[in-house]
Amino acid sequence: MEPSSEPSAASVLVIEDDPGFRYALCEALKRAGLQVMAASHGPEALQLLEAHDVDVVVTDVRLSQGMSGVDVLRRVKASAPDVEVVIMSGYGDFELAVEVLRAGAFDFVRKPFEPLQMQLSIQRAMEHRRFRATTALYASSQAILQAQEPAELPRRIVEFARTALAADEVSLLLPDTEGRLQVAYGPNLPVAIGAAVAAELAQRVAAERRPRIIQGRLPEHPELAGLTEPGRVKSSIVFPLFAGERLVGVLNLGRRSGRSFCALDLERASVLGSQVLLALENARLLRDTVASERLAGMGVLVAGVAHEINNPVAYVLSNLGYAHEELTARADPTLADVSDSLQDARDGALRIRDLVRDLMGLARADTDALALVDLEEAVRSALRVSASALRVCTEVRTQVQPRLYVTGSVGRLSQVFINLLVNAAQAMEPLPPPRRTLTVRGGAQGDEAVVEISDTGPGIPHEHLERIFEPFFTTKAPGRGTGLGLSIARDLVRRQGGSLSVASEPDAGARFIVRLPLADVSRA
Repeated sequence: MEPSSEPSAASVLVIEDDPGFRYALCEALKRAGLQVMAASHGPEALQLLEAHDVDVVVTDVRLSQGMSGVDVLRRVKASAPDVEVVIMSGYGDFELAVEVLRAGAFDFVRKPFEPLQMQLSIQRAMEHRRFRATTALYASSQAILQAQEPAELPRRIVEFARTALAADEVSLLLPDTEGRLQVAYGPNLPVAIGAAVAAELAQRVAAERRPRIIQGRLPEHPELAGLTEPGRVKSSIVFPLFAGERLVGVLNLGRRSGRSFCALDLERASVLGSQVLLALENARLLRDTVASERLAGMGVLVAGVAHEINNPVAYVLSNLGYAHEELTARADPTLADVSDSLQDARDGALRIRDLVRDLMGLARADTDALALVDLEEAVRSALRVSASALRVCTEVRTQVQPRLYVTGSVGRLSQVFINLLVNAAQAMEPLPPPRRTLTVRGGAQGDEAVVEISDTGPGIPHEHLERIFEPFFTTKAPGRGTGLGLSIARDLVRRQGGSLSVASEPDAGARFIVRLPLADVSRA
């Protein structure tokens, strides 16, 4: 069957023990564009229902083989409640009609009837089936939007899709910062298929900008040439998620056995896709705004801190400076210890002033105009702000070239360095103290300024390296991170014309490299 996103005709199963009437009804329904199967008795019909996807069952009340149409109705509603059943009978008594409708029949049609009458009944049954399925799926998929932890969103989407569409394999693919699709969550992907094939399949279908139903193995379809898989998937739905012209993600669903996906499944996937798209877009907005919201909140805090601390600190510094000058002028050796204590107090007050200044620079990140930034000072500012988190480190080594100028925002660059420093400290926290060494190096390489932040932690597994900058990807314990920090840091560096990359080996620590264009100081 050719992969398609076009809805196929409704599938109807006719159960009638009169061969002539059965043939005439089936031919009339086929001429109306319906897919029709036929059975002469109940047991045969139930076998067909197990093997094929059926939308509507049309059955006579009186059947042979010891099973009536009402028996078939009850069996269908017990095993496939979403299948609609239309009962037909030459006996139109009121009690029979009430009985079958109470048992779950959609309609009761009295023989003889015109073919158009049955066609209209089947059409209404299909509309009712679609409405029920869509309404139920829409209501239950609201749970996706209620995910409290953004990092849990891909898992919630995949698990819900697997249940809602009775799929054996489901994966959600999201574009990375380069626009390449990567598997965000897909625990049931066969090893023989792997993430690479799933990503390539999703990329090809996404290029067509429409969902596809793929029946059978991938190599059987010329447009999917080059993709290989072990033949475990009987039927697939590949559903691209677009917001305007922008690809947000792709949902892959597969069934290894049982009924193949049909047009109604594609409609359900469309309803689910709308909810998934909304959830992913909400997550994107959160990712894009979390930094500015955090800085805005910090700005409010810093404004209060500046008001409450800066003025008293200025008084303290002024008086300490005056007292130190007076003691120095007296040149009294007996007051040397007092003079040293005053100098220590002044140094402490200067640290308080510098810390408030650093926080104010960080809070102004969203409004900072691009200017010359000394990376050595930006690194030292980040070290001061993150000092409490770095206490777990046995040693912090810093070697940054002086007057290493770039054009950028000191607040945004400090935010990047703070994130990398705190991540490094947290990575080393479970290790014994001798192994907790954090190193910051910076210098010019050609026409670039390069700052490297490395740790002696456990390193990053190879399977996580390609995803480390993906939004909401985190290996931290629940509650310790949202998976947004590195994604935001990379975006901030890119906005200033640079790049952020990572190098790591298991049990050998991680090294994050920030590269920025060197500023032409001669033109400043």
